[in-house]
Amino acid sequence: MKNKTECFNEEIEFNPDEHQLKEDETNTEMLEIVVKSLFRKAITEKSYCVFYGQICEDIMKLELDLMGKEKDKLGSMKSSKFRKMILSNARDTFNDFFNQEKRQESTKDTESKAIFEEKLFGNMEYVGELFNRRMLPIKSLIEIFFQLMGENQENVCDDLLMEACINLMNKVGSKFEAECKKKSKKTKADDDDNEDDKET
Repeated sequence: MKNKTECFNEEIEFNPDEHQLKEDETNTEMLEIVVKSLFRKAITEKSYCVFYGQICEDIMKLELDLMGKEKDKLGSMKSSKFRKMILSNARDTFNDFFNQEKRQESTKDTESKAIFEEKLFGNMEYVGELFNRRMLPIKSLIEIFFQLMGENQENVCDDLLMEACINLMNKVGSKFEAECKKKSKKTKADDDDNEDDKET
């Protein structure tokens, strides 16, 4: 399977029917194994989180390149099956931390508590890495913050969840602030345009 660049470099005429990746050609089962393995390793090996984030970004861009889509555009990123699976896995793993049964199990002894904390903080580190690489939408990140602070659930936020929230903010702080400013300017510009339309 060759992409456009490889075809041009080898002076082969690019033929989308022959060289371009089709959606039904993706091995979903294999992709799921890759996604779960990357996620598991990123959470348990926090010092290599940036490395695993880079791997995820490279795989997504390679997939988009093979599909003939522009790999640096946000609109194209929505077409990535790999990205969808990463985000779905991230959501499922994150929601597990709010499962009452698992929370109670995590407090039964010191070792269980340490493992639970390590997974939670590792998850926040990895989620932050995905956001910094534009793979996680800002809307999803805000929902994660709300859930950690107890806004989207019956349980009151505890010290552990607040610490996880602080760790995530330390990871994404500058990027998150820049994205919020960008959205704020866009909203203001849209409001100004609407006011101009009303006047005319």
